[in-house]
Amino acid sequence: MKIVPSVLAKNKKVHLFLKEQFSAPALRLKTKSGLADKPIRWILDDARKFIQREIKRGRKYDGIILDPPAFGHGPNKELWKIEDDLLPLLKMCHEVMTPDPLFFLINGYASGYSAIAYENNLRALFKEGNFQQRQ
Repeated sequence: MKIVPSVLAKNKKVHLFLKEQFSAPALRLKTKSGLADKPIRWILDDARKFIQREIKRGRKYDGIILDPPAFGHGPNKELWKIEDDLLPLLKMCHEVMTPDPLFFLINGYASGYSAIAYENNLRALFKEGNFQQRQ
């Protein structure tokens, strides 16, 4: 995927969420990709809680890449079920997007949702956007 390197080439800061077990491999990949000196902020946090804080702070983002699990538990045993929690997360993501965002990518390989279901949820939030559905 060329989005993150493209944003970094413009010296924009990129925030990447990852689970703790992926932090060492992610740092190695950053170096191997020639991005060692680029401004990547690694965040080991619950994405929902982080976005809630960013809404309160009034921060805005030009793009979001989202890879939500179908099911899981957070570090404090918070339950995540995609059928219950995805739409509220998408709404919060919409709140932190700039008025003219560059991209919003969502990976839905594990959820059992169809690409059309994702598209319909995103269209409801980003009404005036030009959506390109890729499978």
